[in-house]
Amino acid sequence: MSQQRARASRNQLVPDRTVCRRHCCNRELNLMAKSEASTFTPDQVARHIHRKHPRCPQVLAQVFVEAISTRTWDPPVSLGRAFGIVSTNTLRHEHTDYERLMRDHHLRRDEARLVVGEEIKAALASWRKVGGKVD
Repeated sequence: MSQQRARASRNQLVPDRTVCRRHCCNRELNLMAKSEASTFTPDQVARHIHRKHPRCPQVLAQVFVEAISTRTWDPPVSLGRAFGIVSTNTLRHEHTDYERLMRDHHLRRDEARLVVGEEIKAALASWRKVGGKVD
């Protein structure tokens, strides 16, 4: 490679073909890897909850372990994202006034979610480990 082309590559004016080829292959591999569904074992989920959400009530932790580990996540998600989906949905439907707001007050789903959103965020935040210490 000429010095001028090397300099241009470093300055990102003209991408080096090797780098470009490598980048394209990595992107294709990432897309292929993302096309496979995610599955998690009960032990993986329990360890995640213990590590990242140590103050999560044991009863709810068991519900989350069961819900996350028995589902095939397609499109694939990380374990943290799966926990977020399941915990948010469980809290919304079973531990807030979400259903009652829609039924009795005739709120739309998005309106009811806005009303209970802060309550859910507060519950999830209270379970987290902050800065290596239990908050």
